[in-house]
Amino acid sequence: MVKGLLKGINTGRCTFLRVLWFSKIIPILEYGSAIWSSSVSSSQKCDPIKMIDSLQGEFFRSCMGLPNGTCNDAILVDFAVPKQSLRFEMCKLKFQARVDFEIAPRIVRKQFEMYSKTDEKVELKNFYGKSKKECLEKRMEWSNSHEDTIVPLKKETARDYIDSLNLPSSDTYGFRFLYPYKSKVNKWRAWVRVRATMKFPAISQDSYSTLRAKLNESDGIRGNIKCFKNIFRRCAKNLIKKQQFTQFVQSRYGRVLKSLRRKWYHDSLIHEMTHPLMRIIRKLRLGSSELRDHSFYLNGGDRTCPKCQRGKETLDHYFFVCPSYKSQREIFISKCIPWVRKLNETVSVRTVLGFHEKLINPKFAQTTKHIRKKLLQETIDFISKTDRFKYV
Repeated sequence: MVKGLLKGINTGRCTFLRVLWFSKIIPILEYGSAIWSSSVSSSQKCDPIKMIDSLQGEFFRSCMGLPNGTCNDAILVDFAVPKQSLRFEMCKLKFQARVDFEIAPRIVRKQFEMYSKTDEKVELKNFYGKSKKECLEKRMEWSNSHEDTIVPLKKETARDYIDSLNLPSSDTYGFRFLYPYKSKVNKWRAWVRVRATMKFPAISQDSYSTLRAKLNESDGIRGNIKCFKNIFRRCAKNLIKKQQFTQFVQSRYGRVLKSLRRKWYHDSLIHEMTHPLMRIIRKLRLGSSELRDHSFYLNGGDRTCPKCQRGKETLDHYFFVCPSYKSQREIFISKCIPWVRKLNETVSVRTVLGFHEKLINPKFAQTTKHIRKKLLQETIDFISKTDRFKYV
């Protein structure tokens, strides 16, 4: 449905896509997420938060016309879109902070306090098996994925053991977890004591302590909802950007974008320009183009340039080395030099594809927008004249 809607937009397709996600889809996903996301465990086979992250990446990939296999994390970073799982985490942190700084309504704080003071109920989780080994393996497998909810066993003294000899097995549940079981199929039963109530909200204490330290630096925030909103929004955005970019750099994927982008920023120009070949530039930035270094897995692992056969067909080779494009390159570089000098940069892969660290400053991005637009137009002309790319 969304993809069909985007096809009807002649201009600003990518910009509209970003606005659509933030204005229409995110409010639906995040409604009540501070509550329901606390009950989601990452050990579940169908983790809804992981599914939403996958949906988010697929949404931007398919609607932007990027090929299958493009790294979702790279798309989100280059498009400067916060990962949805991190936004859910921020919603939970915000709920906790609103309670701690007395911003939440009184009835909410009172209910939260009553919930926090309730005694934890303990339930038994049973496992059955034909043998001791099978029974213990089932118990171990489940326990490893639910460590936070398990109540540890009590230490049984010699006196406790003697007293329990004449008692039914139910009275020894606090000390032991394996018993014979009278059944034709299963001969043994093991159990685990589980906390019935969950920790709420389920937040990362490291992230919350960092955020709370930032909030404590501001005077007059306690009880002031307007001041709290402004400061929290700024702190949360910075925290999400830092976490997401760090996760991306440390991941296995997005090799090309890692080598080009060094900071988190949103360059709207990359998605506002409506020329059809801008899609090629976006593919080059993400490492999902037809260049052999990007699509080697489709060519039996061969990265050699198909035009000159003299080396790997990397971005640097395509723009500045390959002799097959010598005449086009001379014109391209001569036209790029005046624009690059105005940015105090040199002609390189990063500059011709629109990367610049100072774009983190909105004022710099706005004042140099026409210069960067001219530079990208020269890159488009070079791509068009080389006729290297078959698919747009």
